[in-house]
Amino acid sequence: MKPPVPDSDSIVVGVSKCLLGEKTRYDGEAKPNVIVRELLGDFFTWQTVCPEVAAGMSVPRPPIQLVEIDNRLRALGVDDKNIDATKSLSRFSESYSNSMTQLSGFIFKSRSPSCGLSDTPIFRPEETKPARLGKGIFSNAITATHPLLPVIDERELEKPDLFRQFIRNVFCLNRWQHLCKQTSWQKQLAIFHSQHRHILILHNPAKTLEMENKLGIYTDKTINDKALKEDYIENFMTILKSPLEKGNWVNLFQVILSKIKEPLQPEVISHLENVTKNLIKGNIGVYASLEIFQEALANTETAKHSFLLNADTRETKITPNQFFHTECVCPFYPAYPLMRLCN
Repeated sequence: MKPPVPDSDSIVVGVSKCLLGEKTRYDGEAKPNVIVRELLGDFFTWQTVCPEVAAGMSVPRPPIQLVEIDNRLRALGVDDKNIDATKSLSRFSESYSNSMTQLSGFIFKSRSPSCGLSDTPIFRPEETKPARLGKGIFSNAITATHPLLPVIDERELEKPDLFRQFIRNVFCLNRWQHLCKQTSWQKQLAIFHSQHRHILILHNPAKTLEMENKLGIYTDKTINDKALKEDYIENFMTILKSPLEKGNWVNLFQVILSKIKEPLQPEVISHLENVTKNLIKGNIGVYASLEIFQEALANTETAKHSFLLNADTRETKITPNQFFHTECVCPFYPAYPLMRLCN
């Protein structure tokens, strides 16, 4: 079997400028995020943007907020009611999202009237308390135009499970983008799919089976090339956006043990079965369990050609534990370092 499809040398991810420490906020300050600056900067090439500045607003500037009028969002001044940045901000957001190519992910500033993903305060006219939370104007344009793009805000980056899912999805999409640049992408599709199969099964086994039943169609060169690509990656990324529960991991580990082709020593099988049982009981975390599986299966062809089980891929080098300050006591595996046993 051929080696795994490589990551592109440059993984380009969009990011709100203020998260990198640039002073672009309304008050002339920045909101530097340590995970973005000190961890992810070693792995990603940033495409930075401050939509409010790009739309022509100054630094510093009067603050704006989103106000819902006649079921439409307006970007209006908080203190100066004569300020209306709706058209300029919407015009830039639409232009940027329509011209955006080959980004593999985006990290937004939370609560921002332009960049918030889900927690931007939205007001009603003449009210001082937000009526609801929603998306900013810029982030809404990006996610509407590119619904498959992995996105996250800096608040969600601090949640280990969301962080890891975002990183995994960025690398998966980047490998797809790299594959699509090859003239013989259809020949390599079966390899690409098999290398990501464990990740797909983890999120949704039934949908993964549906995709595999269509692999013959995806590799049929008589069918429109663009339509095939769009259909495959839409199914692929939709599966990866599915939320994960502990049961997903239990099911995956059981599938791996039942389907692995290489003969394993009985004590290794027993060891991994024990890990799965203790995961069910809550004695060990899912990512600690994954690391044990990766280490136990490291020399097998199954692990070498699986982006989830292969511990020697670039995404596995992104270790955020020092930023999450996770501590726990795991008496089940005292021989393993504590941080490797925590999520």
